[in-house]
Amino acid sequence: MSRGAAVQRWVPPLALAAALSALLGLGVFGLARHGFSAMDLAVFQAAGRTWLVGENPYDRASLDRHFPREGSYLPAFASPPVAAPFYMALALVRERTAMGLVQALDLLALALLAWLTARMAWEPVTPGLVPAPRSIIWYFPALFALSTFTIQTLWFGQVSLIGAAALQGAWYFDRKRRPITAGICLAVASIKPQLMMLPLLWFLLERRWRLIVVSGIAALVLMAYPLALNGPIMEIKSWLGAVQDYKTHTPNLPGSCFVVGISSLVAAAGGPALDLTLAGVVLTGILWLFRHRICEDDVPALLPLIQLAIVYGHDLDAVYLAPLAVSLTLHLRGRPRAGVLVAVLLALFFIPSRVICRLGVPLLGQWRSVICLVFLGWLLWLSARHVALQRD
Repeated sequence: MSRGAAVQRWVPPLALAAALSALLGLGVFGLARHGFSAMDLAVFQAAGRTWLVGENPYDRASLDRHFPREGSYLPAFASPPVAAPFYMALALVRERTAMGLVQALDLLALALLAWLTARMAWEPVTPGLVPAPRSIIWYFPALFALSTFTIQTLWFGQVSLIGAAALQGAWYFDRKRRPITAGICLAVASIKPQLMMLPLLWFLLERRWRLIVVSGIAALVLMAYPLALNGPIMEIKSWLGAVQDYKTHTPNLPGSCFVVGISSLVAAAGGPALDLTLAGVVLTGILWLFRHRICEDDVPALLPLIQLAIVYGHDLDAVYLAPLAVSLTLHLRGRPRAGVLVAVLLALFFIPSRVICRLGVPLLGQWRSVICLVFLGWLLWLSARHVALQRD
């Protein structure tokens, strides 16, 4: 075997092995870590205990009574009622066991996310886009595993990866015309409703009625217990109140270095508070109206970019940008200079939040908002340009 062939054969699996080693070391075993392990998991378990005893976790006093870490900061709880069965199951076991279960599910979700993303890159539906090389099955999971956001998700006991994999599954199975599977995936993705709403709007505009009905039925089944416990109106009203409370906590305030979006960028610059939710809905509608002028393959990446760059997002929500890997791979193949630019932007994007936060410069703390805006504008241009060239 020639030296070049040996490098080509062994570099991809070695890259994946190194990335997974880093993920396990930093995200699971806590090398070079200083606290905050299972921080979010403890909140999820407290919510599960609250539901199990017939109380409402969106009531702060009730949640406080079931939070196991006395004297510790209790972050806001704003997960939707659809998460109740999962959190109640976690509440039945000790924190260490629950943490192992969540991390195992996160790793499984990471594998599924990488596989689905690779499949979508291998099977583009837009005319003129060349399928990605087979080696991405190594590089995509390596990239996702090295992500700061994946590492933090595992360390905190978060569920963002589960939601991201489910949403990618909804896109993939919708493309395969399997509405039941896609609908179930979309229902699971509603565990993070702020990242699911724009895709749901897109499916509505596309009249994917079977997918939407299945998703609605599955979501109702998942939230049946809390709705029956407190009544549908009270439960939803309490949850929406908790969502508003969530945004008042310091790490979740626009302008915080843990928050991304134009509203956060404006707040960091000393500007007024902005709610750009309607702007995200309108932009999604405009994108749909001009859908024939962009690549269908880019829609799963454009919608989370609109959410994170324009509306509002938390840094850990960046795991939902996995579809961006598909779009950039398809559009930038054979363009090494553009690949270098992507690598530089990703390296900056992956800088841990605490490194920038310590500098105490609010505008500098919005570096991820700027990068999301760059990717959004760049991808829109690449997508529209490809379709225009195909028509000429």
